Parts: sequence; structure tokens; C-alpha cells
Amino acid sequence: MTTTEYIYDSSEATFENDVIRRSEETPVVVDFWAPWCGPCRVLGPTLERLANESDGAFYLAKVNVDENPQLSLRFGVQGIPAVKAFRDGKVVSEFVGAQPEPRVREFLKEIAPTEADQAVEDAASMLATRHWAEAEERYRVVLDSQPGSYACVQATISLSDYDQPEATAFMNPFAFDTGEPMSLGLASIYGILRNHEGNLDVSVDHAQLALRLYFPLQR
Repeated sequence: MTTTEYIYDSSEATFENDVIRRSEETPVVVDFWAPWCGPCRVLGPTLERLANESDGAFYLAKVNVDENPQLSLRFGVQGIPAVKAFRDGKVVSEFVGAQPEPRVREFLKEIAPTEADQAVEDAASMLATRHWAEAEERYRVVLDSQPGSYACVQATISLSDYDQPEATAFMNPFAFDTGEPMSLGLASIYGILRNHEGNLDVSVDHAQLALRLYFPLQR
């Protein structure tokens, strides 16, 4: 494990400050693990990478269960890796076992949404109430911060619902399939927007279908 600003070891002596009190301000994800645990070695690097990518959206505390048996007992750890998310001093979500990265991302999104995640949620609410300009402003956060991402594709499709020419223009750099799943999905959605210009209902419905088909693991 590489200790960083957002990743650190926690113990029975420091847990109250490291996790309980810190979680009152920022979510803390606790990874109960052990050096001999194979699945822990699979999951650990994923959690650590996502913690660094989050840029402070949550902290990752690593607890070695062999060295801290009382913490394992206190929080009912029966199998490892055991991941528990703390907010306001309490466990709010958890899972056991080495999960695939999309599942881990979904778990983290629930307890510590990124700015882009929040922007998509806010914009969807604004579109539902027909606040077009406000929705576009929030979607711009996604388009600027995560070009080519799943959230970015969501934003583009939703934007096309009321400003299709601009959405199509935005998709233009992704128009050609390079063989990668993301590229294939973006190219297909671009083609749909182009082929159905003038018929927004058909275009958006088909684009949403393409989104579900090409990005099933990231929903």
C-alpha cells in the first residue's frame, strides 16, 4: 500500500480520529484486510486508485485485521476483504469480497458522489422541470471535466433532447470506431444523432438504447 493524502493505515489506537471523527466531515471507506488474503490483494489496488482519483471525495482507511482484532469484532467482520463506508460516525454501506471495479465505483458513488455525478443528477432534475439553461450549465461541468466518460455520454444525450445540433457537434471527435468498447459506443451514438436529426424523440430514444447496450457495466 502506498500512503497518500487520501489513503492511510488505521488501528485500534487511532480509529476514533482516523475514521469516526473524520467521517463527520468527509466519508471514510474502511478496508479490512490481511497480507495473506488473496482477494484483498485484488481489491486493495482498485480501492487505492479510486481513492486517489476522487481527489478528496472520500478517505480510504486500511485496517489489518491480524493486528487489530478488536476492530474486527466491533464491526462484525467475518470475512475479508470487508469494506465499510462511514459517514457521520456510522456505517452507511458495506460489501464483502473482491468486487469488480464497476461495482466498486457504484458503491463509492452512493456514499461519495463526484462533482460530475452530482452535476448529472442536478441537470436531470432541471430538464424534468424544463429549466433548459440551468440544465445545460450543469451538463457543461460533466463535458468539461470528464470528456469521453460514461457521464459525459449521458450528458450529451440529454443535451440532445433540446439542442441536438450542438450535441452532435460535440460527439464529432468520437465519430470513428477504434475497436474499443467506449469508442464503439460513442461512434454508434454519434451516428444515431446524425441519422435522426429533425426527429428528436427517435434520436434520443435510440441513443439511450445504445447507451445501455455499449456501457452495461458502468450503469
